[in-house]
Amino acid sequence: METDKQQEAQQAELADATLRALDLVHPGDRDLASAAAYSADANKRLDLTFWIVGPDGTLRWVNAREGIATRPGTSGRHVSGVMRDGTKQVTELRDSEALFHLMAESSPFAVWPAGLDLGCSYVNSEFLRSPVALSRRCSGPGGSS
Repeated sequence: METDKQQEAQQAELADATLRALDLVHPGDRDLASAAAYSADANKRLDLTFWIVGPDGTLRWVNAREGIATRPGTSGRHVSGVMRDGTKQVTELRDSEALFHLMAESSPFAVWPAGLDLGCSYVNSEFLRSPVALSRRCSGPGGSS
């Protein structure tokens, strides 16, 4: 069995490694990542998406899926997981949304995609000038109901 000193040393090492990893997390996401890391319990999964800052200052959007498990017969823990870089998907989605907004605002026709609840998820300026706008609960350009 492990001694109390060994357990304390392992906990200190884990805390130090966690702090070093959190240094990579974007300041805007650091509180979220820190809270998730320090509240993780044994035999539970962590699924967290956040921005990290690379050594050259580039931002990467990553998804971390990790599990913390106890070692049988000991009080020690180990972490196993995968980090997936989703920067390309996030960038493509943002570009697609920007293109949609540009096309919708450039259209001489009213544009109002509606969800299953028939509420507006987006309206363009031309829509606001149409008679349909009066019969729907929609806000201004890019607005939602």
